[in-house]
Amino acid sequence: MPIPTIEILRGLIGEGFVPVGAKQSSSRTEGKAAYTKHLIRLRRIDDGKVYNVGDTVCEILLKNANDGTSAYELLAGLFRVRCLNSLVSQTGTIDSVKVRHSGDVGAKVIEGTYRVLEQAERALAAPQDWGTVKLNNDEK
Repeated sequence: MPIPTIEILRGLIGEGFVPVGAKQSSSRTEGKAAYTKHLIRLRRIDDGKVYNVGDTVCEILLKNANDGTSAYELLAGLFRVRCLNSLVSQTGTIDSVKVRHSGDVGAKVIEGTYRVLEQAERALAAPQDWGTVKLNNDEK
């Protein structure tokens, strides 16, 4: 039995993740429009970070289809802020987790969300860490 995305979304909102974008594919099959694949972009907004044009933002991408034809898929995406009205473009994908529509789906999705978020935060921190490494002329 498929678990509706709204139930999972409520759990993620309870964990401090907020939807910042969504899109849904279309279907040529009559009566399937409400169940097609969709993608929701989520971001933590309780961390107090303020982003400027050119900054890289980590977001969680949640993909699903409410007809049970696909598992929940969580991806950590890195997005570059292009302008201050929320336009972003994806610069990379770090990690992903798939959760089947069985068992305690909500808890598995939340656990997976934290896993991909941790990997993305590590990836964002790496260039800053690399900037502190001093190389001698031979190493350069």
